[in-house]
Amino acid sequence: MLYDGRRRVFRAVADQLASCDDGLAVGRLESSPVQQFLEAQFGGQPFVFVLVENESVHVGSAAVRHLLRRRGAGRTAGLVARAYPPLAPPFGRVVHGEEPADIDGTFPLADAARAPLAALQGVSIPVD
Repeated sequence: MLYDGRRRVFRAVADQLASCDDGLAVGRLESSPVQQFLEAQFGGQPFVFVLVENESVHVGSAAVRHLLRRRGAGRTAGLVARAYPPLAPPFGRVVHGEEPADIDGTFPLADAARAPLAALQGVSIPVD
């Protein structure tokens, strides 16, 4: 899971999610390994919420849906994911100081992104 870790509350939530899910590795968007992954996957360093599962890269509402389903949210996952596209831009502006990039959906893992992703697996970036 790749997220904006500039705010303590989001770091705490990510740390809690990772502690409850043995298969979930987390990385902050601002970290060098995550920036390398984003560059390899998207050809840039977009401000996005990402969940990588196996050969799939879920971004935006797809990341929200898949993460909530992993946590057992069932139908709620779909409802929250549908609310994400209209709410993310204003939420991003107010809370993060920028809107998420206009990238949403599930994409195949790019071959060039495999090495940067492997460097992130099993890494836990601690909460300050």
